[in-house]
Amino acid sequence: MMVQEQDETPKIIISGANSDLARHLIKELQQDFQIVALAASVPKQELFCKNIIWRSCNPLMLWEVEHCIEEADYGIYFVQSLHTINHLTQARTEDLNIIAADNFAQTAKKNRLKKIIYIRCPVAGEQKNSRNVIIQDEAEAVMRSYGIPVTTLRTDATDEESVSLNEVTLELKKNLSNKRVGDKQLGTSRHEKDKISKSIVNENHSVCSVQKLPLPDRKNAQWMAFYYMEWLSKSLSPLIKVKQDFDNNCYIHTVLLKKPLLSFSYLKDRSKPDHALFTISGGILAKRMPFEQGTLEFRKIPGEEECLAAIHDFIPSLPWTFYLITQAKIHLMVMKRFKKNLEKLR
Repeated sequence: MMVQEQDETPKIIISGANSDLARHLIKELQQDFQIVALAASVPKQELFCKNIIWRSCNPLMLWEVEHCIEEADYGIYFVQSLHTINHLTQARTEDLNIIAADNFAQTAKKNRLKKIIYIRCPVAGEQKNSRNVIIQDEAEAVMRSYGIPVTTLRTDATDEESVSLNEVTLELKKNLSNKRVGDKQLGTSRHEKDKISKSIVNENHSVCSVQKLPLPDRKNAQWMAFYYMEWLSKSLSPLIKVKQDFDNNCYIHTVLLKKPLLSFSYLKDRSKPDHALFTISGGILAKRMPFEQGTLEFRKIPGEEECLAAIHDFIPSLPWTFYLITQAKIHLMVMKRFKKNLEKLR
């Protein structure tokens, strides 16, 4: 009987792999490590790189990150630009990066990664209270909140705390030295190639909308999710009503139509007190796509008394231009009113 030799080379997951710094790092590390490179969109010329798996992954979607981070030993995380993933993004950069960092750290803990290497990329001459520093501070704090060892390396800054990219490579090779047994053979599968190709050619107009909301004392994200549905029904009455079934699925109705405007299917198995998750499963205002569904989530920020309410990958059924001047603006107005209501509860 033949026994197949198992590959003991450690596997590294690199998030934000399409940046210039990440590509340089991949080139330096690919001889010594198995690399899975994650990017929101993967250039076609990268599909057949030897010794590297390129995976198309929306870092704002938790289940996509979970699918990509499997059987890995270490994670390397770059703060990345997230506003270009969707056609319309109604969100602050800070809030998008909190979600991306939280998804990466949650999944790293679930898969028992040994360590996260967090690469900070300061801008020369920036002040400690600059927006870029705040964004990277918040992302780092989120990752450290899950108890996984985090090593932070800074590059391309002018202060004494920074290191060169070559030093980053040396530091990585020094820390990433443990062996892993039983990893899958590297290469891009047909399924992954198909998935990447779909992400490149998808021309549907998608929407991401994220708002940071105050969380009242002794309340959690699940409370906020269902309180939002209750508040929505009361505040927009009699024109709008929200119905909730025994499985906590929610349906937004208008008195003018029999069919719901939007339907939200509650994912009980994937939700927890600090994270309530729904799929946008139907409704007149949502375009139905095979194998694709948008999501609505309420997520508590680790270490803070605040929640992020987020819509991801929503595809509206309205003509795009009409959507931009109607439904998109109404959603922001509604969320602004909801925030004021929460502030009163505090």
